[in-house]
Amino acid sequence: MCAWPSTTPIARAASTARRSSSSRSTTATRSNETVRLLKEGIDTHAPLAIVNILGTANTAAVLKSGVLEAARIPLIGPYTGADHLRTPLNPWVFHVRASYAEEVERIVRHFANSGIKRVGILHEDDPFGESIHSAFVDALKTYGLSASGRGVSPRGSVDVSAAIATVMASDPQGVLIGTAGSPTAVTVKAAHAAGLFAPKVGISVNDAAQIIKTAGADAARGFGMVSVMPDPAACTLPICEELRTLHATHGDRGETLSPNTMEGFVSARLLLLAAGNAAPPLTRTKLRDAIESLNPANLSGFMLSYSPTRHNGSTYRDIGVIGAGGRMMY
Repeated sequence: MCAWPSTTPIARAASTARRSSSSRSTTATRSNETVRLLKEGIDTHAPLAIVNILGTANTAAVLKSGVLEAARIPLIGPYTGADHLRTPLNPWVFHVRASYAEEVERIVRHFANSGIKRVGILHEDDPFGESIHSAFVDALKTYGLSASGRGVSPRGSVDVSAAIATVMASDPQGVLIGTAGSPTAVTVKAAHAAGLFAPKVGISVNDAAQIIKTAGADAARGFGMVSVMPDPAACTLPICEELRTLHATHGDRGETLSPNTMEGFVSARLLLLAAGNAAPPLTRTKLRDAIESLNPANLSGFMLSYSPTRHNGSTYRDIGVIGAGGRMMY
């Protein structure tokens, strides 16, 4: 993106996305501020696209506001796997990551392939947790596994002992941790302290470094997480080498590359590929149509696929485990 002059519409697409994504809280006030900043950015900078809105609440507020339809502007790569934001299909939204339901399916399939028959689940008492549980129930049916304890804790609570005790009472062989962010680290720490040593796997919207910092190295070791993007630290695809080279040349040496970095890179590459395929002069509608024609889109070995009726570009899901040195092992 930096190779384009700052006055071009393509460069302005990234700028608008960064400003609107700064609202990280899930409160209605912050989500409304995201919508306000997005409208302001569209009016001021006239970008061709919006890239990487951060979070389910922010994305939901943007979709509800109708700003995309009003401006007829594509949103590429919102950072959320929420299934309710994908159905029905919004003609201006293009997802680059797998959905949360697909992540849950991958975790349950991993347990099934490991010979595990009884799986428990830990989640918070909120709509996000309920959606993860619903996908969990469906996946268990698909693979013929049994539910073995459901521990539900109050949203944002640091005391998850009752939920863990409920799951432990059912003696699960594996546990899906369906939380995001700091609650996951709290749960991993508490589960280890309580003696819940069955294999535990969580979804992608978590940070291994945060888990290690909060839970401690001993508790974090062996915890698995879904990755919806290749990990540039371990990936051998050409796109990973490209990202590593760009980071070494232009990036912040103090920042560590991660699947989250790759997600932003994939979104930017998708934007540029579609822009290059569209007939000049480039417009928002032409860009939207160009993305829909990418079936498939080969981004240096990482594959996406779109059409007028398919805006979920990727089903990529891998599972990594936190190793002894704090590195993810795949």
